[in-house]
Amino acid sequence: MLDRNRGDVYNYLYNAILTQELKPGQPISEIGISKALGISRSPLREALRILQAEGLVNHYPGRGMFVAAFTEKDLMEVYALRELFEVYSLENMIRYVSDEQLDKLEENFRNAKQDSGFDREKMFQADLALHSAIIKGSGNYRLQEFMNTLDIQSNVIKNISRGIPELFQISCEKHIAIIQAIRERNLELAQERLRNHIQEAKHRTIEAIRTSEITGIKPD
Repeated sequence: MLDRNRGDVYNYLYNAILTQELKPGQPISEIGISKALGISRSPLREALRILQAEGLVNHYPGRGMFVAAFTEKDLMEVYALRELFEVYSLENMIRYVSDEQLDKLEENFRNAKQDSGFDREKMFQADLALHSAIIKGSGNYRLQEFMNTLDIQSNVIKNISRGIPELFQISCEKHIAIIQAIRERNLELAQERLRNHIQEAKHRTIEAIRTSEITGIKPD
């Protein structure tokens, strides 16, 4: 068997959950994954314990491990915390972020747009870069550590809604508008746009998932 460490196995499982190769509610076969990766059960179980602590897998005694299926309540809580901490973080971020950094963040969104539509992966990464920059700009180390854990769940939720093409154009415009307000050093406007964006993203995602075949959110 290959001597893969816990980090390698964790990354494999996290990406499988993120891309829905392992779907919400799906049982996790330790034997199957061990054979597929050519690894022992020890690093797999360690990685699963981390994912369980992060809320991405659930353990049911007598049944085993399952990929977490987020409820609408889970989604509402994640978005509420994002709004609270990101809006707070803007106050420091707006003071110290450089125009060059903002140029790069805006360029990420413009590069995601193509003649045929949007590059989903580039859009996902552009979104991640902006929201991460806002939290990092807070200068609050404990907040950054907390948000790192929350982002693990948030990214899975965001990735679920990446299959909704009509959201890309709206999302791109909203993010660029936030960056422009930050560039103008207009804290009140930036906070208002960020708050509205997070609220709208929450409602659009819930509504789109309710009315489509996209899986990943279940009733409470």
